[in-house]
Amino acid sequence: MCYLFTVFDKATKELGGHKYPTFVSGLPCLRVIKRHLADDKMFNMDGPITDRDKFKSAFHSKFGECPFFQTVLSKLEICQKQLLEAFKRRFSGMDINIVWTLLFDPQYAPALHLSETEKALATKFMKKELQSLIVPLMTLPPPINEAGSSTEMDVVLLSEEEDDDVFDVSFEPIRTPIPTGRSSTTTFTDSLGSKLKKIRLEEEAKINEEVDAYLYHLSKVDVRHIKCPLGWWKENRFKYPKIAIGARKWLSVCATSTPSERVFSISGLIDTPKRSNLTGKAIFDQVLIHNNWKSLNPSLDLLQQVLN
Repeated sequence: MCYLFTVFDKATKELGGHKYPTFVSGLPCLRVIKRHLADDKMFNMDGPITDRDKFKSAFHSKFGECPFFQTVLSKLEICQKQLLEAFKRRFSGMDINIVWTLLFDPQYAPALHLSETEKALATKFMKKELQSLIVPLMTLPPPINEAGSSTEMDVVLLSEEEDDDVFDVSFEPIRTPIPTGRSSTTTFTDSLGSKLKKIRLEEEAKINEEVDAYLYHLSKVDVRHIKCPLGWWKENRFKYPKIAIGARKWLSVCATSTPSERVFSISGLIDTPKRSNLTGKAIFDQVLIHNNWKSLNPSLDLLQQVLN
């Protein structure tokens, strides 16, 4: 029974609230649980028992001759099947339309939990997601008529300052002559549409190239040393700026509600009936100190800067 549930224990530790796991980290854990429960040889003692099956060896050597041994095995197999059926009912919607999000986490980007077909589909969905996030932002505003000229806008995707993670779209003006007459205006508008279409197609190609380079790089390195995906993206967000936009969206989703529930619990311990006159700002500051005290230098000056 312990071996049957050991995979749930490992998943619980991996997704424990103390680690602040992201939403995508739950998907590989679910795949591992499903594969474990689907092992039809888990309690099969008929064949040779290898050294890798330590639990089988210990179980068989200790209880193999007991009269209840086969009965216990039969009940464990029934329990395993019922758990697998319940798992499939609960997570029947965990198809590739969701699983592809794990590619934004560098720990799971090699996609070892996916089949080759799923890897290809996941890569395709990832590219489409990034294109939907970036390409629509690349628009051309209508020309501004002035005396003798109009302003056409050239679209450029720029990163902000080094200390900011946000990527935005900037427009650089290019002066062009004003068209005269209806046919000239139509031609000018068509040229703007062609320019915008060309820019969008070029951006889509750049996104595809960046995704391919990102996945290839992570397939060639040992990702086991990556402890925090957010820390990895902080260091590599300028190397893969387009993928960083999608990572910012999907890796900000927590896998569990434990972090928010912990904040509510701490707030309840602070805001007691005897301290009912505390302001919201005072409660917020105390929760902030409680959650970050170990990482702060116990300096009053630094603490004052954080609170301000």
